[in-house]
Amino acid sequence: MSEQQQLKSTIRTDLFLTLPRELRDEIYADALKVTPPVELTLPASLHWIPPVLQREPTLLAESLEAFYKVNTFVVNLKDDLSNVFAGSPTVHAQPSAHIRQLIIICDESSCTEDTMPKYEETNRTHPDRLRWEKLYEIPHLQQLTLRMEKSRDLTLQTGDFGPILYDLRAQRPGFKITFELSYDYILKKHWDDPIWTQFNGDPQSEYHPMGYVDMSDLMEPPTDEDLRHVQEYLKIYWDDKFMPMNRSIERGLLDETPEHRRILAAMYAVKEPALLRCLMAEHYKVYKSYRK
Repeated sequence: MSEQQQLKSTIRTDLFLTLPRELRDEIYADALKVTPPVELTLPASLHWIPPVLQREPTLLAESLEAFYKVNTFVVNLKDDLSNVFAGSPTVHAQPSAHIRQLIIICDESSCTEDTMPKYEETNRTHPDRLRWEKLYEIPHLQQLTLRMEKSRDLTLQTGDFGPILYDLRAQRPGFKITFELSYDYILKKHWDDPIWTQFNGDPQSEYHPMGYVDMSDLMEPPTDEDLRHVQEYLKIYWDDKFMPMNRSIERGLLDETPEHRRILAAMYAVKEPALLRCLMAEHYKVYKSYRK
């Protein structure tokens, strides 16, 4: 019998309340841990909380807090992270007050400007930036996973979220960032283009997605070696603070199998990873100057 089943079937709330809070928290952590990651719904769902705990206000509040602490949650950035800040209809407990681990599903931003200062002047109040700044309102967030669907073939846009990631990492020692990319939107759009039927005479076969690929190294702070490499070999880009165009995802990966796309994915994310890390660190400095 699972911990959750035992909690449902054997608990006496009057006796359970006599236990020290620390011990109750340990029991909650075992009983309420679930896999895979939980999708946050609106309104907040009490589905995972045993009914016996829902009937006692103190235990319901404690179990909700523990549930948000010990599990990983999934939200879509298009929803403005509203599900993270929505209280339960029964108990006014905001997930944002307790969540430690969060997965964000997002699309690549359409925001762009020629220079970092101009980007901040133009996009400080853009919805794409404001959505990411909501992360500041999750005070105990420790692990953040970004699952991003690319929409640009030749560039990677990090201006909307990059400075926020750097700021969170600076403010919270041990803050862990996982960054995953998918090219399925770009590839499927090209794969399903009716022009192929004109050439082949038959409808295209079904597109098989590649899914997300971990590219967390792109979000790491630049190393001294990164900076030396950039200053020595990529000086023109470094001086003018811009990235070279990437390899074309459409031209390079459309004919590959999903497995090969995953293997080759890093080559199509950015052409110069060290330069990206250095430029993101520079953008963070600009971002901070505009927040003062």
